[in-house]
Amino acid sequence: MEDYGKVSVIMASYNCADFVAESIAGVMGQTYPDWELLVVDDCSTDDSCAVIERAAAGDPRVRLIRLAQNGGAGLARNRAIEEATGRYIAICDSDDVWFPRKLEKQLRFMAETGTALCYTSYLTGPETDCLTPGIVVCPQLVTYRGMLCDDKIGSSTAIYDTGSLGKVFLPPLRKRQDWGLMIRLLKRCRVARGLKEPLVFYRVRPGSLSRKKISLIRYNIRIYHDVLKVPWPVAICMFAGLFLPSYAIKRIRQRFVNI
Repeated sequence: MEDYGKVSVIMASYNCADFVAESIAGVMGQTYPDWELLVVDDCSTDDSCAVIERAAAGDPRVRLIRLAQNGGAGLARNRAIEEATGRYIAICDSDDVWFPRKLEKQLRFMAETGTALCYTSYLTGPETDCLTPGIVVCPQLVTYRGMLCDDKIGSSTAIYDTGSLGKVFLPPLRKRQDWGLMIRLLKRCRVARGLKEPLVFYRVRPGSLSRKKISLIRYNIRIYHDVLKVPWPVAICMFAGLFLPSYAIKRIRQRFVNI
């Protein structure tokens, strides 16, 4: 198998004792062997850490990092990125599952297309009915301009090349931080490419943060303010422009955002 370099897989864990062992097994079962898995536990109150230690027993490529204070997924993932030693950074959420050839196929695709940021399609379904999943087919291309409208990349499918982009960190938010990361990455590489084959199972959990759509509104606005560094009124106008497009809104984006 072609050696593309080490992949650092970052996994933030919080109260995922029921699912994290399966997520770790998905990484450990990869056909591409040159990887490390950094699992950062964000002060779980269940027995997640014990489950992680049992799941990783005997494989030195898996390392558990325990945070002293709960800070949210953004800070947990950033801690993993800080300690990552691989050329590539890949995200795997602690309740999602990678299929065995994910890294092998994605790294080959990145090498063949010269892509610095890559993502894939994925299967999705509720935690109680994983045998009849749906499918989310990814777009062939995602641009910086397109990513400003909404997150078009499943975070557990994403890999980026630090050799081309450097280490890029997430905004330290409790929600939508994965979208902020993709905006930051695309500001550097401008275009990301998708591999149409589904290579991840994304588990839909009833209480997951991503399902509470109304509460995400203020975090969407914060992404424009914190990541794009635009004033609050402009951030609000940009968010409103997603639903009420107008010439004025487009001018505001052109004026304050380099697109």
